[in-house]
Amino acid sequence: MGKRNEGLDLLKLICAFLVISAHKPFPQPIGIYPATMARLTIPIFLMITGYFSLSRLSTDADGRAVFGIRKGGVKLINTLKLLLLASSLYLVIGICDNYPTATIKEYLASIFNAKTMRKMLLFNTSPFAIHLWYLHAVLYAMAFIVLMDKVRATRKILYVLAPFLIAVDFIFGRYSIILLGRYYPVYYTRNWLIFALPNLSIGMMLKEYDIVERTKKYHWQLGVASIILVAGVMAEHFHFEDVIKKGARENYIFAVFASMTLFLWFAQIPRLSGKIMQKLAWLGNTASAGIYIIHIYFVQHLPKLVKQLNMRDFYRATAPVVIFILSAVVTCLYNALKQRIIARRKALQR
Repeated sequence: MGKRNEGLDLLKLICAFLVISAHKPFPQPIGIYPATMARLTIPIFLMITGYFSLSRLSTDADGRAVFGIRKGGVKLINTLKLLLLASSLYLVIGICDNYPTATIKEYLASIFNAKTMRKMLLFNTSPFAIHLWYLHAVLYAMAFIVLMDKVRATRKILYVLAPFLIAVDFIFGRYSIILLGRYYPVYYTRNWLIFALPNLSIGMMLKEYDIVERTKKYHWQLGVASIILVAGVMAEHFHFEDVIKKGARENYIFAVFASMTLFLWFAQIPRLSGKIMQKLAWLGNTASAGIYIIHIYFVQHLPKLVKQLNMRDFYRATAPVVIFILSAVVTCLYNALKQRIIARRKALQR
């Protein structure tokens, strides 16, 4: 249970790069393809979290399932710490960015008000940085799952509920203009209940019903299915490109199935061959969360530096790669500094 799966670690790294490619795309027409593929990334991240951190650990003396309350609780605390750290970081960045035009008091008043706090508490939107909604949603959904385990509620409730929540996501999200004749704010569906909970549940279910092992004999079929479903994601995007123009619409029907097949395909490669692939898997394990958190800073601030250095053409062609590398370097430096501080603290306690 505690062993890393290098295939999924590599998939996390790929997803981190695709997220950057969506927020700062390559030049068109190439840029649309990785940006569209990025629609698979958040469901995959959530499935991996559910698979490793929330699935059951063992059975008790009577053969009843003992769920990962302890491990889920640890992951919950770690997610809370990460959210507080990321929010504090972007709070400081926001103060610095707005200081020439607004005082610290004015800036704090603009983000800490009844409206922003209500949206954060109810819909997981972050007043500090838009992409931090993900950490809010994961925190809420994990807390709900751990609470269910505490009261010994059966997880089958979640597994039955998951497809209905995904259907609600489609009805009030991407297809609302077609089915209901109007747009709804994206945070109506991009939150812990409608988005995070069902995808975490899928990851838990894939572990608890041993789906990865059961589908190993269909490895190449999963690869073919993934290619077909990813093509379906592309076709779905281009079909609705002219229909849905207002606001970000999060989910695609094909993306739900493509994310699952890709997850299963990569999960069936627990060990990668070659030092480069293993290093990439290590980077995915240790740095993908940090890359996700810090990349928005570079997306927002690098253009000014690039303009001053007169490197706009180079940056325009390579922006996702540059941002990915910088985000990975900053994350690795932070992790190394953190480990050194922890080691020194332990040495002083001896």
